[in-house]
Amino acid sequence: GREHILITELPFQVNKAELLKKIAELVKEKRIEGISDLRDESDRDGMRMVIELKKDAHGEIVLNQLYRMTALQSTFGYNCLAIVAQRPKVLTLKELLEYFIEHRREVVTRRTRYDLRQALSQREIVEGLGMAVTEVDLVVKTIRESRDPEEARGRLMKLPLQGLEDFVRRAGRPESEIEEARAKGDYFLSERQAKAILEMRLSRLTGLEREKLAGEYGELSNLIAYLRSILGDDTLLMKVIQDELQDIRERYGDPRRTEIVEAEGDISIEDLVPDEEVVVTVTHRGYIKRVPLSEYKAQGRGGKGVRAASTRDEDYVAWVFAVNAHAHLLFLTDKGKAFLKRVYEIPEMSRTSPGRPVVNFVGMEPDDRVASILPIREFVDDGYVLTCTRGGRVKRTELKAYESIRQTGIIGVAIRDDDELLTAKIVREDQTVILGTAQGMSIRFAVTDARPMGRDSSGVKGIELREGDRVVGMDVVEDETTQQVLAISVNGYGKRTPLLTLGDDGEPVSERSFKVQNRGGLGVVAMATSERNGELVRLRLVDPSDGLMVITDGGQIIRTRVSEIREAGRNTQGVIVIRLNEGERVVDIEPVSAEDAEDEAEGVEGLEAAEGASAEAPEAVEGSETASEPEASASEGDAPGDDSE
Repeated sequence: GREHILITELPFQVNKAELLKKIAELVKEKRIEGISDLRDESDRDGMRMVIELKKDAHGEIVLNQLYRMTALQSTFGYNCLAIVAQRPKVLTLKELLEYFIEHRREVVTRRTRYDLRQALSQREIVEGLGMAVTEVDLVVKTIRESRDPEEARGRLMKLPLQGLEDFVRRAGRPESEIEEARAKGDYFLSERQAKAILEMRLSRLTGLEREKLAGEYGELSNLIAYLRSILGDDTLLMKVIQDELQDIRERYGDPRRTEIVEAEGDISIEDLVPDEEVVVTVTHRGYIKRVPLSEYKAQGRGGKGVRAASTRDEDYVAWVFAVNAHAHLLFLTDKGKAFLKRVYEIPEMSRTSPGRPVVNFVGMEPDDRVASILPIREFVDDGYVLTCTRGGRVKRTELKAYESIRQTGIIGVAIRDDDELLTAKIVREDQTVILGTAQGMSIRFAVTDARPMGRDSSGVKGIELREGDRVVGMDVVEDETTQQVLAISVNGYGKRTPLLTLGDDGEPVSERSFKVQNRGGLGVVAMATSERNGELVRLRLVDPSDGLMVITDGGQIIRTRVSEIREAGRNTQGVIVIRLNEGERVVDIEPVSAEDAEDEAEGVEGLEAAEGASAEAPEAVEGSETASEPEASASEGDAPGDDSE
């Protein structure tokens, strides 16, 4: 049931053995994945090279990788040097065609003029012979009475003949030519005509020959008219050139084996890949894969979910996100190194497959770990990459700085020895961002509060962390009137809080809003954490109509709707979002678009199960261990942040 690639012919000057050796090297270096075996089955009947593919390999993608990385598809450039006006000149394809057409115009014109001269000369001879045959008795008498050929030629040239009108009529010429012949009156032979008569055999004086001469005269007259029309009509001249080229193609043409293209270009694999949403997962131990989004089933809150991956011992799915298959992927490691790949290059596998090692796919060091993956559809001029470390440092860099990344990667952000990269986002200058910490604190500040820096800088302070705290999430505010802050804890509790809630006086309600402040401050409470709900595992911004994926360290995932999670104030613990097995912990969440959150008939659990689960969950529990009002006010202060580098 596996696919294979069969090669039966090779480009010009490509050696079969060298090609097989090159393919084997690419497979060994893992630059081409999906090939399981190479065989040369060529014999006296012809060439046959077989490339066996692995079970999960995409045949078209592997073939196009071979086109790009080997001589299986070769390009031959041409130096279009020609002599123009007696000087060498390099021509474009258009200029080459224009000069060739002009050359053909000159050739056909000169040939037509020559043919016209020859036709006129021949018609003159035929006309003279025709007149001699018409007045045969007079012509013979004149010749007999002459002493020698020279005298005979002279006497013939002076002899008035009367049969031109009759000869032209017998030749089938138009009435206008007959009238022209009648108007001439006596007809006198030219020297060439007289000489031709003297050289004529007596057999041409018969009646049959007279008809042949008349017919030949008519044909020559038609040819002369056609040749004159070519010289007088440029459109007809171009038609002659076109007909002759088509005749050459029909007589000498053969099937083209080499494609002529405007310019050399890479094979576009993108055209072979469906434009669809996929889910990309990366495990804690570094295994990556992509799965069509449709394989995950929507369930009610409190459901047990479906398995997102079959993980190895002591491994769990640490990263999951939805992205378009045609997008670029910007990989940023925990040490700040950046790599750029395409989504469709990630191996597509089943939902329960463990995946492939990300170090082989991306090309990073074995001890590196993926910290962030940014889907990029286009490298726009007004876009920036905003990075955030667990130590609370943020940095803004132009998106264009990541457009050209070599295979071995580049420095994406400088990371201090006691820190590591947490995440990165694509932002614009008119936006704000929000950071969340494990102890439930958050801060919202303007993107412009972090000035643009180069890739190799470490950034500035984004939030002031308390002892033992760390940043666990950063997200970008798109619309503060509709977006909500989604907070999920390690024990499966969660809630959503509006970014902005206005009171009757039109002012923001403090306990239900996240106001913009200077970066570097302590921020405000985003979620009350306790032993019951545990630390905050992730803070994200969502729309109530979005779907949501919640993933655990046991490889379990639940897909639900954000609207099914209770809305509550900032200083609350939330409700149960996912029921965990013994010893399980939530490790990540990923919002998905509203249309992807629609129910799939087979995956939806009944409302009774969802209600039963929610019945066991507390109403947005007020944090029993939260700070008193004065302490809360202190934590929510808008003191200017530390802007030190």
